[in-house]
Amino acid sequence: MDLKLKGKTALITGASGGIGSAVAEGLAAEGVHTCLNYNSNDKEVRRLQDLFRKKGLKSEIFKADISSNDDVQNMVDFAIEKLGHIDILINNAGISYHKKFLDMEMNDWDKVMDINLKSCFIASQLVARHMAKRGVGGKIVNNSSMVEGVARPNLTTYCVSKGGLGALARSLAVELAPYNIQVNNVNPGIIETKILGDKLENEPGFKQHLIDFIPMGRLGTAEECADLFVFLASQRSNYITGASYYIDGGVTISQL
Repeated sequence: MDLKLKGKTALITGASGGIGSAVAEGLAAEGVHTCLNYNSNDKEVRRLQDLFRKKGLKSEIFKADISSNDDVQNMVDFAIEKLGHIDILINNAGISYHKKFLDMEMNDWDKVMDINLKSCFIASQLVARHMAKRGVGGKIVNNSSMVEGVARPNLTTYCVSKGGLGALARSLAVELAPYNIQVNNVNPGIIETKILGDKLENEPGFKQHLIDFIPMGRLGTAEECADLFVFLASQRSNYITGASYYIDGGVTISQL
């Protein structure tokens, strides 16, 4: 199925690994010109840049701390300057702290909120202003989480940030609909990425412990998540907005 993405332009935050890298590769396969944001691991984004350029596509790299308002502004300005415009924003970057609520410090709260929620608000506002001015619409897709609508112990800041991201997507979907801008969330479950890599390798039984929670009996892959991001970034999803799509192998519904 033609997703009608060829020639579109995208800005991806947190493109230096895991789901972000997979989304970049998925967009490259569909002929999308892309600006890749990273804060570490420039080796991976340069690999992705080579991949895009070998396909004859524009690819730019911008290092930014997306918890910084100024960095986000500079990143968006850079992407528009280099690509000409932005059709698609992928808010992918995020972090998580595993800590008991009673032991949590305000710095933990602030950092998670700044990266997981505030940065999405700022980037979405800046890009949406650009899209609205162009008058041709656009797509904003956020990397949320299966905890967007449920609670998990020792993940208070993460759960609150992702719950806020769900509310943000719904609010923006309503406000930006008159400009033909669709806003949606992808809510991954337990995905086999480098974040889990060390524990999967070094802690016997850890992988099986995770699988025991998953009705489908396996971990998800970054590529499976990327397929959903690419669809929601495409013209095939033009009548979908304000939605949160769970891609978790059935974990959320089985734990309710």
